[in-house]
Amino acid sequence: MLLTPENNFGFDTSVCDWRYRDTSWPYFQTPSLLRDPRNRDIIELLEQQISQPKEFIISGPYHSKKDSNQGEWKYPYMQWINNRYDLKLFRIVHSWTESYPFTAINLGDGYWLEVDGFNPADETRIHERALYLAFFWTDRDEVPADGGLRLRKFLEYFATMPDNPFEHCFLRPTGDEILEEYGAHLKILGYTRRPKHKTGRLVNFYKYWLNAKPTKYIDGMGKPFYRAECYKPISVLKYKDPWPWPELLVTSS
Repeated sequence: MLLTPENNFGFDTSVCDWRYRDTSWPYFQTPSLLRDPRNRDIIELLEQQISQPKEFIISGPYHSKKDSNQGEWKYPYMQWINNRYDLKLFRIVHSWTESYPFTAINLGDGYWLEVDGFNPADETRIHERALYLAFFWTDRDEVPADGGLRLRKFLEYFATMPDNPFEHCFLRPTGDEILEEYGAHLKILGYTRRPKHKTGRLVNFYKYWLNAKPTKYIDGMGKPFYRAECYKPISVLKYKDPWPWPELLVTSS
């Protein structure tokens, strides 16, 4: 088979799809030997004999907003974001069997955001209905004290997208104490740790800037998802099926 851009150079499009700017993450795939459940004994032996790699980042393309009209985009909402903000694509390799594609939105002056569609039932990436603010961070100690305003402006801009695929926006306030216990895989980003930013403080932060309210939908750690009620899309795609997660629309006291 001739390897061309049209066939993604033969790579699995579920891992990366270089035909499109927004899915052109670096390629990394677990060797087939390690993915076959029939090789469980061999896998356990290899894991004992071969040390896991130190977590690292494979850098991908950087899409400047001035070039947002170039090339093809798989998901129009990512091009809409790139019309206003630069995008940095890369892959975090955690082990021989785990890696994560990452698209960082540059909000400017050291502020970064990862955002995408999200299915809260199984915590997988989707591309419609529920917009999820996955991680909001800074990459330096000294930044302007306007992070909340930048985040609010991002959502206000995103809400102006015609035929927006996302009806509502959600987040989970994640303070330093939670990141220290469950966010080891994010440390490779080099985000600035802020020990005073506990979850309770971030709840108040998001309530103020995004009018975030807790919902009845509880995550695996027993914490509620919050709905950012400042997000009010002006034009949303019409779906035949009803909203899949009713408890995400019910706020609690």
